[in-house]
Amino acid sequence: MTDQGCIIIIMPCKMQRRIVLCLIFPLCLVGNLIAQPDRNAQVVAHFKQAEAALASGQPDKAAEEFRQILKLDPSNAGVYANLGVIAYKSGDFEQAKKLFTDALKRDESLWDAKAFLGFCQMRTGAPEAGIALLEQSFAHIRNNELKINVGVALVQVHEESKTLDQAIDVVRALQKTNPHDQEVLYVSYRVYLELATQALSTLSKDAPDSGRVHQILGESALTQEDMSGAVEQFRAAIKADPTLPGIHFQLGHALVMNSSSPEEAQHEFEAAIASDPSDYRAECELGEILRLTQHPELAESHFMKALQINPNYSNAQVGLGDLLLDAEKPAEAVEHLVTATRLDPNNETAHYHLAKAYRVLGRSAEANQEMSEFKKLHTAHAAEHPIPNSPASGKITQTP
Repeated sequence: MTDQGCIIIIMPCKMQRRIVLCLIFPLCLVGNLIAQPDRNAQVVAHFKQAEAALASGQPDKAAEEFRQILKLDPSNAGVYANLGVIAYKSGDFEQAKKLFTDALKRDESLWDAKAFLGFCQMRTGAPEAGIALLEQSFAHIRNNELKINVGVALVQVHEESKTLDQAIDVVRALQKTNPHDQEVLYVSYRVYLELATQALSTLSKDAPDSGRVHQILGESALTQEDMSGAVEQFRAAIKADPTLPGIHFQLGHALVMNSSSPEEAQHEFEAAIASDPSDYRAECELGEILRLTQHPELAESHFMKALQINPNYSNAQVGLGDLLLDAEKPAEAVEHLVTATRLDPNNETAHYHLAKAYRVLGRSAEANQEMSEFKKLHTAHAAEHPIPNSPASGKITQTP
């Protein structure tokens, strides 16, 4: 018998996920029972009784039904596995270990049973053997919840042993099958944060006053909404190494977020372009500053340059749309703003300004639709804190 579906799925009790006793998988019958209709019918009847007992929260009754099946079919590996999971659920890990071992003696391909046996070993004083079983079974586990729990356990093991390279492999496997699961996202965050912490610690020891250290500290300050702290760290980074890639853009960005003088931010964006002529984000930010300081022709040239470098950059299309709205040309603005929403449907700023343009043109239904989309995206992005009034940011300070 090789069908993996003969195991009840219960999540391991020391994992973060709740222990849940779910329905058992379909009954697997071996050839000798198929040839004996009467005994086959008895096995099916006991299986259904076990299933009903589990559904009504009576694991002891379910276990008795499974034992009756073993009297009729002593070689049924799936039934041993089912009994093992019931024992596991009750906390009898020694008995569960024996039952899972019996199941695997009869069918080595029951990878889910092997994973549960690994958890039993870890709970009965044999962690090394348990970890080995989890590692062997992880790639083959069919039940999604069990796979997540095994993956989380392996990540914890690798974190404790400082083998983060192996933890990353597990995380990537979990992300591939469960990209939105909360536990997967949490362990992913934890592993990558630990890697980042280790890298920063080493960098701080090797080059404590380097531009990269100040750059990292500035980025950290930005995530904590400490704009003045970010500006201070980025300035220190430039002082240490003015040639750091991206550092002038980051300082200009932080200056705008800190509501500093536009002249200083403009200087940094110009420096960013001078050091990297392909920096389309700096071109766009510079265009926005020039738009806000009433230099429309210069602003247009920078928005156009940004699109020349990256034709798919929606924020530059938003900037051109804003320029046309400023010039009271809403119909022309719509063309750029519609293009922006097509390039990036999640650009809330584009939807906001498109709603404004439609409103000016008297196209109320379309304006309402765009405003509704803006509000939906704005709510979804509420945890983000972009640059006020910048087409490269996505934040709006007023509504049309």
